[in-house]
Amino acid sequence: HSAADYVAELASAAGTQSDVTFTEVTRAFGKVATWMRISTEIEDWFEQIYNFCVNEGSRMVDAKIDNEICNGAGVDVTYPNKIYGLTGSAQSTAYSPSVSHGIAFANAADVILDARLQIAQAGYNPNVAFVSFDVEAALRGLKNAIGGLLYNEYTGMMGGLRIVPTARLSSGKAIVLDTNCVEVYGGNSYELEFQRNPLYDAYDVYFRKAAQVKVAATRKAGIQYIAAMATSIAALGDGVANPLSVLASTVNDDKQVETHPNTQ
Repeated sequence: HSAADYVAELASAAGTQSDVTFTEVTRAFGKVATWMRISTEIEDWFEQIYNFCVNEGSRMVDAKIDNEICNGAGVDVTYPNKIYGLTGSAQSTAYSPSVSHGIAFANAADVILDARLQIAQAGYNPNVAFVSFDVEAALRGLKNAIGGLLYNEYTGMMGGLRIVPTARLSSGKAIVLDTNCVEVYGGNSYELEFQRNPLYDAYDVYFRKAAQVKVAATRKAGIQYIAAMATSIAALGDGVANPLSVLASTVNDDKQVETHPNTQ
């Protein structure tokens, strides 16, 4: 292909050609399962038990998959059959401050918005920040320089990002991303299997679902993983604590935009 540029009427648009190499890469699904043992004494209520197994099995398996999308240990060679979590080095970029000790009175909002800034500078459109509950709690009370709240709890928005608190991230963690950089596979298909177990005079019920997460190597820059919020605040800030943020926003709704004075 060639670089995009102007072309005159009836002139060649060939430009300067560059070679692109495609390499086929495959990734195995990670299969998550649970099982239950049910006494044969319940045969008269088989339909009810079947529905219970479907509902409870899907709840447990989906909860595990949700957790693994964030924290899965999948990695080439070592654990290729596990889900590749977004916190893994193969899937995201570890957050590093754009300016070391450059933000006065830095706080959690400054770190998240700095990660957003870096993603945008890489050419992506960051739109979501998944945060642990303690990080979301810290965001609630933060204010801009004129006393307005930075985080709108009603809309869930802050600086153009939808803030999504989740129990899938442990204390002090956050993932800021452009969701178009992530592909989640698996769909809604489950495997449900009943097996007679005469040893226990029971039925063994197996419930399985396959899933996987893919982030192309070229799109890792669209995902920033903040592993330790306190450490990141210390690295970004100037060491001075203050309840007011120095972010320059004066708006607090879905269309709000905050900017760092030091990075304009």
